[in-house]
Amino acid sequence: MKNIQKYRTELQNNGILFSIAGVVSQDMLVILIQSLKDKIDLLLEINPKAHNLFNIFIEQAQNVINYSTNYHTEINKIINTSSILLVGYDSEKGLFYTSSSNLVKNKDVDVLKTKIDYINSLTYDEMKLYYRQMRKSGDKLHEKGAGLGLIEMAKRSSEKLIYSFEPYDEMHQFFILKIYS
Repeated sequence: MKNIQKYRTELQNNGILFSIAGVVSQDMLVILIQSLKDKIDLLLEINPKAHNLFNIFIEQAQNVINYSTNYHTEINKIINTSSILLVGYDSEKGLFYTSSSNLVKNKDVDVLKTKIDYINSLTYDEMKLYYRQMRKSGDKLHEKGAGLGLIEMAKRSSEKLIYSFEPYDEMHQFFILKIYS
C-alpha cells in the first residue's frame, strides 16, 4: 500500500493530471477520451491554454495504439509491454503537456527521428502545407497513415516535439514523446 501512495505523490509532484499505463486499446481510448474531456472542460475554465490538449492527447493515444510493438516471449505468447500516456501541467512554463512511451522496433527508430526532426524544422505555415501535400500525394504512406498525426500534433503544439528513444532489448526501443499545448 505504501508503493501506491508513493506513486500518487510522485505524480502530484510532477504535475500529472491524468495517467494510464498498460495495454491501451481502441475501446479503452473511447472511455479515456470522455474522462479526459470532462477534465479538460474544467481546466479550460481555469486556464484557456488547455484548448489544444484534448486533440493532442487523442492523436498521441492513437499513435500509441497504432504503432506499439507487441513483444513475443519464448513461448510465443504476446505480451504488450506497458505503454504510458500522461497529461500534465508544467508549472515552470505555465503550459499543459501530454507525454507517452511505447515500444517500437529498432528498424522504425531512424524513420521516426527523421520525420520528427523534419517536422520540428518547419514553421507553422510550412507544416500546414506539408500536411496537405502528404494527404494529397499519398507519398510515403503506410498502412497506418503517413505520420499525419505527428504533423497535426506539431501544428497544435506551443513548442517543438520533444522525443527520445531508450533501448529495451536487441530488437526494440521505447519511444518517448512529449508535447506542450
